[in-house]
Amino acid sequence: MRLLSIARKTLLLGATLAACGGLATGNARADLIGIPVAPGGLVNLTGEAASDLSNETIVASETVNTALFNPFISANLVSAVYRNSNGMLDFVFQLTNNSSSVPLQGIDLTNYGLPGSGTSVNYLTGALPANATAAFPAGGSFVAGTVNPTQVQRGPAAGNDLLFNFDSVGLAPGATSSVFFIHTNATAFNQLGQGLGAAVNSAQGAALFPMKYEPTNAVPEPSMFALMGVAGVFGLGYVRKYRRGRVAA
Repeated sequence: MRLLSIARKTLLLGATLAACGGLATGNARADLIGIPVAPGGLVNLTGEAASDLSNETIVASETVNTALFNPFISANLVSAVYRNSNGMLDFVFQLTNNSSSVPLQGIDLTNYGLPGSGTSVNYLTGALPANATAAFPAGGSFVAGTVNPTQVQRGPAAGNDLLFNFDSVGLAPGATSSVFFIHTNATAFNQLGQGLGAAVNSAQGAALFPMKYEPTNAVPEPSMFALMGVAGVFGLGYVRKYRRGRVAA
């Protein structure tokens, strides 16, 4: 009877693990994963199979053009939101630099510093899956990206900003980046975010991409609960300073 009881408990534990995350099943459903980047951190990107996006459901998509007047920079940013198999949101992008523009060093995307957001980043390699055609159409204006972001740097403290950098040559005039993404634990989003595209030559400044999708909440990871208070204390000054600058802009 004791052996039977142990066997039943083992089966019950296996079922529980499967319900919590599919750990006890052979069904390895691949959603976007990315490379974790901590507040104040810098990671090198290696690329992730575009097929990982095929399991996710598209929620929204848009194309945002540069709005802040800058005679040197003209570009557009495709922004899309996908929901993964756990109900969390992934934010997917592609940047195109217009032929009349100067080379772009990178793009800074705001408001990914949610406590417990589990933020990770990467770019996609290979052909985009069929469920991406609504955001990145197979015909018309879509251009397969040829320039990969090489690094992502995250802001300090609350880690509010994520800066996707290209190599020293940057995104040349007329070039399009590969599709890149930010994986989060957020379950809701709005259209109040911003992006800032910076020129390779710092003297040529930057240009704003307004009304970009951004997460508005997150499901804290168990390991994050103890850190939330610390992040709130050390990140408060950074967030206030950033928001003052954003309002002034």
